[in-house]
Order: sequence, then C-alpha cells, then structure tokens
Amino acid sequence: MTLDNLSGVPAWLSDALCRMATGGSFSARKLFTNDKEALFTIMRPIVLNGIDQVADRHDLADRSLRVTLPVIRPRHRMTESQLSFVFDTAAPKILGGLCDGVMCALKNRQSVQVENPPRMADFTHWCVAAEEAMPHWDKGEFLEAYGNNQDESIERALESDHVANAIITLMSDTFAWEGNTATLQKALEGVVDERITRLKLWPQTPSSLGKRLTRCKGFLRSSGIKVNQQRGGDRLITITNEKAAPAASSNVSISNGQFFE
Repeated sequence: MTLDNLSGVPAWLSDALCRMATGGSFSARKLFTNDKEALFTIMRPIVLNGIDQVADRHDLADRSLRVTLPVIRPRHRMTESQLSFVFDTAAPKILGGLCDGVMCALKNRQSVQVENPPRMADFTHWCVAAEEAMPHWDKGEFLEAYGNNQDESIERALESDHVANAIITLMSDTFAWEGNTATLQKALEGVVDERITRLKLWPQTPSSLGKRLTRCKGFLRSSGIKVNQQRGGDRLITITNEKAAPAASSNVSISNGQFFE
C-alpha cells in the first residue's frame, strides 16, 4: 500500500499502519448471519511518501526504513514516457537481482544467526541471509546500515516528542530520578519552555503523562535512559540514565521526586 504526498500521519492511522506492517486482524459479523464471524487478517509492506517527517511516532518509526531522496535537478527531469522507457529497460536486471537475493536467502535462512535482532526480526534475518548475493554488500554491512537508519529514525522521532525531550533534558547530568507521576510532571514542566506546556500535545494530567511514558520509554531506552513504572499504590517511577556517572548526580529533592546517586 502506498500513501503519497503526506504532510503527516494522525495517531489513529499510525497505529493502523503499525498493525498492517507486522500483521494484524479484526473480526466482524458475517453478512446475512446472526452467529457466524468473519476474520480479516492483513500483513503488507507500506510506502509512505512526503516532504515532512512522516513516521514521527515511536512505534511506526521503529518499523520503518527511512530513505531521503536527492532533489531532481531540472535538467534530469523526465516525462512519464521517458521514465517508463528507462524503467522497462532496467526491469529485467532488477527482477534478476531480486530473484538472486530471494534464492540466496532461501539457501541461507536456516544457517544465518542474527544476534540481538531489532523489532523487524524476520525482515532483518532475510536481508542478512541474502547478503552474499548482493554484489556491493560486504558481510555485516546490512546490519550496520540498518542500525544507522534506525538510530536516525529514533533521533528524528525523539525530536518531535516533547515529553521524551523533556526527560532527556531532566536527566542530562543525572544518574537517577525517583518519584510519582504528579511529581514528574512538575519536574518536566520546570525544564521546558512555557509555550510547550500550553500545546495540546503536552500532557495536562498525571494520568496522561503516564500513558505518554509508556509509549516513549522504548525509544528513551535507546538513548540510554530507562523508565520503570510500578503498578499500584502511588505508582512510583524510577528513571535512570546509563550515560551519566552516578557520582555526577546530587541528592536534591524536588517535592516528592528525588535525584540521587
């Protein structure tokens, strides 16, 4: 499925695309029956095209491969008929290369081992298994390139997440922080600009902040920041920054929240 010329992806569509990318199902009552059920299951590749950062929610960015295309200069532009002719000429080589890759992956898929695979584990496994058929790929080059692509996607997604940015700022020179959701909200509002707190995207209640933490803590973990949310009671939250040395933090109390060594 291809979505073209996007200026953004709303939250509901982002969630739907995530389910479609990794597989999902929904059920409905079968037509003209009272008790039978129809199950619809889908898993498809998706192309999202746009000038702006499209996959800016964490779970969608984590499933994506970002490709930034160069600007086509006027002297290189083609008519549709010219482009079709060039593509048709190259099509046999493209198809042959794809078939070589699939054949190689089928041959190697049982013997290839990928340590610490990312979320798209099957996709990664297939690409690594096909590496030897790709004339310009060295062994391990795909994993390196894919990891760099994922890091860039995470970085761009974090840039658009005000809560994640506030936590990174809060923990910039701190090893650990502990407190409840209400205390964390006050602490975060103390490190961001007042204009940010007036945005609709900024959580206005401790409960909405808790939901945002659940969504963004996976990407915060990739930045070395771990968020642990306990259930029950006053729902204690512990945030640790692996990149900050314990000795660099100080025992400063902020209401009920504490920075500690």
